[in-house]
Amino acid sequence: MANHQKQKNITLEVQSRHNEVDASCFPILVTFPNGATFKCVVDMGLCQNEEMAFLNDYNDLSFKDVDCVFLTHNHCDHVGGVPLAHKRGFEGKFYTTTQTQSMINIALSDSAKIIERTATLNKTKPLYDIDDVLHSLKYIEGHEFEKTFSINENVKVTFLENGHLLGAALILFQFKYKAETLNVLFTGDYNKENYFFTPRKIPKWVRKLDNLIIVQEATYGDTISSEIKETFDEDIEKLIDDKKSILLPCIAQERFEVVLSHLKELQEDGIITSDVDIVLDGNLSMQYLRKYIKEYGEDFMPEDVIYAITALDKTIFTNSNRQRIILTTSGMCRFGPVREYLLNVIDNPNWAIYFTCYQATDTGRKLIESKSGSKVEVFGKTVELQASVYHTSEFSSHAKQDELIEFLKQFEHINTVLINHGDTEVKEIYKEKLRELNIVKEVEVLNRKTYFILNKYGIVNFRNTKFAMEASKSSPHSSYKKKIEKSLNRRGRGTSRTTFKVYSQKHFDMHSFARAK
Repeated sequence: MANHQKQKNITLEVQSRHNEVDASCFPILVTFPNGATFKCVVDMGLCQNEEMAFLNDYNDLSFKDVDCVFLTHNHCDHVGGVPLAHKRGFEGKFYTTTQTQSMINIALSDSAKIIERTATLNKTKPLYDIDDVLHSLKYIEGHEFEKTFSINENVKVTFLENGHLLGAALILFQFKYKAETLNVLFTGDYNKENYFFTPRKIPKWVRKLDNLIIVQEATYGDTISSEIKETFDEDIEKLIDDKKSILLPCIAQERFEVVLSHLKELQEDGIITSDVDIVLDGNLSMQYLRKYIKEYGEDFMPEDVIYAITALDKTIFTNSNRQRIILTTSGMCRFGPVREYLLNVIDNPNWAIYFTCYQATDTGRKLIESKSGSKVEVFGKTVELQASVYHTSEFSSHAKQDELIEFLKQFEHINTVLINHGDTEVKEIYKEKLRELNIVKEVEVLNRKTYFILNKYGIVNFRNTKFAMEASKSSPHSSYKKKIEKSLNRRGRGTSRTTFKVYSQKHFDMHSFARAK
């Protein structure tokens, strides 16, 4: 920990380096009353949306003085940038759960292969390679759920079980200086339940913590859980009856296993007969599948599955008259075998494309929103959409608005909620809902342009960050800034907040994180 100028309270500076859903990353700076500081980063994700791909090199973030990095779960949009940390000057450890530690090598090794392959095609230098992955793996330290550990005398951390994914965690930070404490809980991608296991309840001692700040995701912050209809099994049965073949893009870890389980049940019920081939493609998904079978002692595999091995297999499986169901990666259609399959079937009326996850990339969203017979651009090619397109949210591993609110209601002393991880409009809808319900003292939205300064009383101030994206002429940022200023001034009247010191720009400037232009 470094020394900084002195202040009265423990102070937290937090910002989301990401703007919406992809490339999750939170630079955090905690300053203690004696001037000591603790600097960390929560998550280092890669972006799958080409518009925001400039985030992937992490050149705008200095890791030179970062004490440690914390990882919420093993999805590429949260851990894919880990091998870059040491290349950017990081010298510390990565902390995560033991389950994530046991699987992260699979995610990062696959990511390195994709990065190197793409760089070769584009004749560019890869962001990182397999040697960088192997180096970073040496510094990953796993911890069990609910086993609090200390980083130093002022910082304690606890991982709490999260239903989003096997090994996923809520990360609780407890910052302490003498008699003062500041508690910060990052939900990561959150779900209250899981298809394969029942997450442990949040311990009572956590729910009773004072001075609690929660950084909460809001991917489905505009959606009520009752609005989600379970239609997958029914849709698959209808498509089979209609003699359609089906392409199922799936996230490699867990979504693949969940969809396989459903297909196995449909097969056992006689809905999927031996006349319908089930084809699996994707080396990454096969590695996770083996892990899940070992973890749960359960076989998720339908009978007589076929494995696609070569590029020729993809052509044969999509061009013959035999009816097939093909599960392949990636779920968001950016990388993996799904690219070739999509191009093979998109103009074929005998096929259905069935998306099983949230679509953060343009490809999936474009197809979901397009009408049959329309021209669509996919991977640089313009084709006519003839295949049927389906999409379900029933397998989503993200909590819906009512479940997010239910999560917050567990805690007795929430100071502030900072919303992140969601489309801009969705985050604003969720923010207004929380304000309407009045269940938390303060609520604001995190984004790439602004970071917030908080202490145990709430939001003290906010600043523009040096690595903000340039705002367009139509950007609402200036009006957003005025709204926050007005809100802060209004809250200050008649309360002890009016006595707070407005700290200097130098003290709160994120220059220690953001690289100079």
